[in-house]
Amino acid sequence: MNLSGKIIKEQFKQKSKYVYLVLIVQIIASVFAIGLALFNKSGSQYSSLFYDSNHFTEVAFETAFIISIFADVAYCAISCWRNEKVNLSETWNLIPVSSGKLWLSNIFSSLLTCAYIFIIQNILLALVALSTKNDITAPLKEYGLWGNELIISSIIERLIFLILMVTFIYAFVSFVNFCSKVIVDRLPFKETLWIKLFVMAVLTIIAVYFGSIILARTAGYIETHFTQINTKYTFISDPMWFDNLELLIVDIIVGIIDIVLINKYVESK
Repeated sequence: MNLSGKIIKEQFKQKSKYVYLVLIVQIIASVFAIGLALFNKSGSQYSSLFYDSNHFTEVAFETAFIISIFADVAYCAISCWRNEKVNLSETWNLIPVSSGKLWLSNIFSSLLTCAYIFIIQNILLALVALSTKNDITAPLKEYGLWGNELIISSIIERLIFLILMVTFIYAFVSFVNFCSKVIVDRLPFKETLWIKLFVMAVLTIIAVYFGSIILARTAGYIETHFTQINTKYTFISDPMWFDNLELLIVDIIVGIIDIVLINKYVESK
């Protein structure tokens, strides 16, 4: 195994501890919330914070499903924090690899842990689903996550979208963190936490504002020039296909900027 592989393996090992922590909290929260549904029964209908049904197993599945989403968001936030700790860690930067390669290893190991927690969560949800003969897809259909037919290509597109979206979150957090550090380090007065938070907030607002304008205009261009040309070109205007393409381009651009910043301007501490 080469050095980059060893770095990814070690980072995965460290981050997986947070995966287990999030999963434990998720299971406890799910059991508690599902248990409350037993006491919120009105007639033949069970009720939880997220879903009402005459079948308790439907309520249990919906509750576990929604809580898993909250758990994913919580883990994403934790892993973002962990990524930036590693990126700016003097100890990690003593490893004989470039800061850019360390950043890439950091992103990849975080994606692996996201896939790890995602697989475990789906196994747990499958166990809940197998416990009933009722149609537990009803809650998913309400959120547009389950159609009348399961199309493999559509599932793959959604998985690609999730991977690209998580990659963008990691890359964007690094971008804001690196830029704010570069700016704050060059200010004439002493660095404080409040100044850094303020700079990060300003950078985030500016990036989101210009990003939304660019994406809206690009989507409008595609809509105008391709949607009504010919029915055989309708795949070009498919929202998921186009979203994936946009995210891929943005991920590459932000990733390149991050690598340049961490290699040339950001110092570990």
